Amino acid sequence: MRIRIAAILRLSLCAVVCLCPLLTRAEGVGILVPEVRGPYWQVYRNIIDGVKAEFQNDAQHFVISSHTSPAAVQQWLDKNEITALVALGNECLAHVPANSQMPVVVGGTILKPGGESLAGITLNPSPQLLFEGLVAIRPAVRDIHVVFEEDYNGWVISRAQTAARDLGLTLHSHPVANLREAAEGYRTIQDQMKSDTAALWLPLGGPSREKSILQEILEAAWEHDQIVFSSNLADVRRGALFALYPDNEQLGRDLALMLKEMKQHKTVTGTLFLSAVHKAINLRTAEHLGLRLRKEQLKEFELVYPPQ
Repeated sequence: MRIRIAAILRLSLCAVVCLCPLLTRAEGVGILVPEVRGPYWQVYRNIIDGVKAEFQNDAQHFVISSHTSPAAVQQWLDKNEITALVALGNECLAHVPANSQMPVVVGGTILKPGGESLAGITLNPSPQLLFEGLVAIRPAVRDIHVVFEEDYNGWVISRAQTAARDLGLTLHSHPVANLREAAEGYRTIQDQMKSDTAALWLPLGGPSREKSILQEILEAAWEHDQIVFSSNLADVRRGALFALYPDNEQLGRDLALMLKEMKQHKTVTGTLFLSAVHKAINLRTAEHLGLRLRKEQLKEFELVYPPQ
């Protein structure tokens, strides 16, 4: 059963919220956000809106540019009596004072190896939700293949193994050290992969992000009627069957709930996978694979490509 982070955290907080007032402006909730333009700013704007919605608009945000100094950040923290922070992106995390004892949660970024010890939500979609989405579209799938670099996605794949077992699936993980090994690995997998009971997963980051490799993967999948699904929305437009991508406002709410938990219970949640997600599907690919989705199934996808 799909369980969102928000639901989990709300259950753990409900008793406390009834007895304790919400964090207020006087308690200093801050959001550090990177300076970006265009559609990227809208992504962060939506996350900020989600955080502020949970704190009844009492949270404040501070934009970090390439010229922002540690002194400027500290001055803003002191002036606004900030005692708890949401840091969006690695650049903003780097601007949290090194000696700070305040609760900090991290979001809006891919947390790399070592980052799983941080309190926050990585942009890596929950493997459980990905695998559930796969089985919903193709129930016959029993094997999932993934090529990855240990230094980049090792911790993600380790947790994904558990998610696969819980769903009765087998995750075949193929670690590689460089792009040459990755290209060879994908070719070997796709030459042997059974199109009716197996699928290929493209995680965030790693060798599948190389354009030439990605194009070869998708061309081979089309030729051999193989399912490729992804943790990256852009891959759906290129031909992957489906992907999960962030619901940014809900992500902001989930980060705020984590911060409340840390503030009220003095505990560190650790890194969670993204479960505030939208679904995208490529209907052209689905039709090519002989998949016929019912209207009720299509309603579950926020983005359908090509546009209908």
